Amino acid sequence: MLIGEWNIENANARQHRVTYGTSSISNSSEWTKGSYAPVLLGNVIGFKTIKTVLVVKGEDREEIIRNKSLIISKCLKPIMLTLDGYQHKFWAILKKSDTEETSMRRWHLLTLEWNCCECGDRITQTYEGEKKIIINNPGNIMTPVIVKILPQIGTATLNITGLTRNELLNETYDIVVENTEISKEIILNGETGLITEDGEIKAGEVEMWELPSLMPGENTITVDENVNLTISFLPRYL
Repeated sequence: MLIGEWNIENANARQHRVTYGTSSISNSSEWTKGSYAPVLLGNVIGFKTIKTVLVVKGEDREEIIRNKSLIISKCLKPIMLTLDGYQHKFWAILKKSDTEETSMRRWHLLTLEWNCCECGDRITQTYEGEKKIIINNPGNIMTPVIVKILPQIGTATLNITGLTRNELLNETYDIVVENTEISKEIILNGETGLITEDGEIKAGEVEMWELPSLMPGENTITVDENVNLTISFLPRYL
């Protein structure tokens, strides 16, 4: 088991058991008088919950306590969690931890509960000067993307379609980037919300309905100017 890039074996521990939950879903709907069926107004997909139980060993009780403390210290920030026996990874935040001293003097159980989202391997694709791009998202829920734009010419406005949408109305909206300059890289980071041009904040010159994302399956993206476009994302799963 890896916490970020750190292996719990460094604390003389191993993964013992995983309790695998599903993502919470909250729907908003109404059933108006005279209608034949309820109307879905929207939904919110929440965290997936996972509980991991670790066996932590040591030569004595004091060493075991230090090893448990070391493991928890690696979980104070959001991390990418890699579990033994699972193909996907989990972008996780530690929710709580519990410990159990066993009758065996040289090992304890450490239970870590996580709020997380399940992710596949990162996919990164670059397109040079293409006006129409088709990209497949193998995940099964909406996935935020990092969009890197490298203009080949300077323009007053650059329009990108297919990365923002109103799901309920089944409409896509343009991302409009103003005042692009040749070879100045613009990054629209749907994972962090940061919008930059050559490292400087550019949010004031970008109009969009929401942060860029991909629907599950095939997505068609169009651009109206000559740019090199890089799309990078971690497919997400319910």
